Amino acid sequence: MNTKTLYCFGDSWGAGAELNFVQGEKNFTTLLGDKFSYNVKNFSIEGMSLGLITRELAQNAKDIHKDNIVLVVIPPDSRWYTEWKTLDYNVSAKFYYDKTDDWFRYHHQMFIFTICEILNKIGCQYLLMHNYGEFPLADTGYYFSNFHKSKFLSHQSLTTLLTEPESLNGKLGPVGVEVNQGSLIFYGPYFEGKQYHPNQQGHEKIAELVQSSIQF
Repeated sequence: MNTKTLYCFGDSWGAGAELNFVQGEKNFTTLLGDKFSYNVKNFSIEGMSLGLITRELAQNAKDIHKDNIVLVVIPPDSRWYTEWKTLDYNVSAKFYYDKTDDWFRYHHQMFIFTICEILNKIGCQYLLMHNYGEFPLADTGYYFSNFHKSKFLSHQSLTTLLTEPESLNGKLGPVGVEVNQGSLIFYGPYFEGKQYHPNQQGHEKIAELVQSSIQF
């Protein structure tokens, strides 16, 4: 019998960046694993690009079974293109920056399509979510089926879901503010005490959202 396993592939949001694990804080994957008695295998790493996330999932696909659940956190950018330098391919990153926005969107979506197709073949339950930015499968003139779109937690990003206006002690809910060369610093109960990532309460909220969208 296969052990019930909950997999997570992603970047810093999947890894639980800025959480204090020593003091017992847990990311949303661990919270779900504890609640539903799943063995957790989290391959998320801070700064992970979508290209590397796709490769990591492909390399571990042989271990994922139909009765497992897979969560994938989608980064908002194409940071993987700058990593060619570190792989000694002697390809200038500037070459990629000369491409159009549409070129980047197309390849970003192709990674997502590949992830879905790998998991579709396995037949397991899975859920994708993007941490901030526009919906990754926005119409850019390319064909991506509604089936793949339906595999997302929401068309809204996790940031939007955690920063929607809400009443809390008479004050407006959390708001994301763009500062310092495009970096985002988030404010509010789901980010309080952190700079760029959800706090414990934020991860509990994400776990709640995931639980409402997938059968454990």
